[in-house]
Amino acid sequence: MSPDFFDLRPSSALVWPVPLASLRRVGQSVLSDRDGKGRPHYGLDLFAAADTPILSAGDGRIVRVVDGRQSPELAKRRAGLWVDVLGQEWLLRYLHLGSVIVGADAKIKRGALIGFLADNQNGEPHLHFEIRHSKVTQGRYGDAVDPLRLLPPRRS
Repeated sequence: MSPDFFDLRPSSALVWPVPLASLRRVGQSVLSDRDGKGRPHYGLDLFAAADTPILSAGDGRIVRVVDGRQSPELAKRRAGLWVDVLGQEWLLRYLHLGSVIVGADAKIKRGALIGFLADNQNGEPHLHFEIRHSKVTQGRYGDAVDPLRLLPPRRS
């Protein structure tokens, strides 16, 4: 474990966005090249059954709800329905949702329901969960941070 491991933890701890009892497995995390084709992976894949509740990992404000499922842009179609929650230190991003119960500009508390996981037609259902630094530079949020460095340890 690196010495700066705990320095990344926000002032109020995050919670897992998928209830641990529903979590089937944890997949890829932040990678600069996930498939040898130069495509980075900016989040953590959390595999669970379709319709699993998705919870806010931290306090914040819903800054974006995007439904890219019918978009002409491939990247948006791949992301599907997604939500961005902006907190003081982090932007929390939830991709591959089947439905949401939150709207833009709403405040949300850690552990509150955001929506439900989609049934992935092209593979196993999973939540792609990103954590980025909240500071915006040139119209973009900061670098992705490995969620495993900020989420509490899983207990078996």
